[in-house]
Amino acid sequence: MREYRPQQRLVRSSIFTSIGWLTGTFHCNLKQALVDYLNLQASFFRLTDVTLPGVDAAIPFLALQKSKVIVLAPMDSETNLEKRLPGEINQYAVTCVLQDGVLSGTLRTRPNQRLSDHLTAHNGFFVLRECYIRGRNDAVDSIVKRISVAIVNDTAVIGITEDR
Repeated sequence: MREYRPQQRLVRSSIFTSIGWLTGTFHCNLKQALVDYLNLQASFFRLTDVTLPGVDAAIPFLALQKSKVIVLAPMDSETNLEKRLPGEINQYAVTCVLQDGVLSGTLRTRPNQRLSDHLTAHNGFFVLRECYIRGRNDAVDSIVKRISVAIVNDTAVIGITEDR
């Protein structure tokens, strides 16, 4: 008897961990939002076609510890990032304080929801748009890396502030 496998889409992503940026491909259910996939209970992500910092050859498979992912950036072609919010949305310009720097971007929330309420009710990965990352030792006005979409592991965030 053949094992049932739901249709999948491949989501190529750059992934930031404590060893630096690696790339790999997630295999998500075809209709599942990427953030929903990332927030599943498994301790490890299954990645294929992985490149590690300082390693020339691609690795066919890597089980990546979920808790070690700080930020991931799906390729720009990925559109199914998160469930649609009903009606109008609030947008907040925020900065996430990370161990090795800061990540700034735009966070979307439900209509009429304060940022503090959204953050205290949230658990797991969340999406920031129009982002930039600056390292701990970089000048305040420098931008090390621009990312159109960053998916952030909330366990890697020291704090979040609203930019004014």
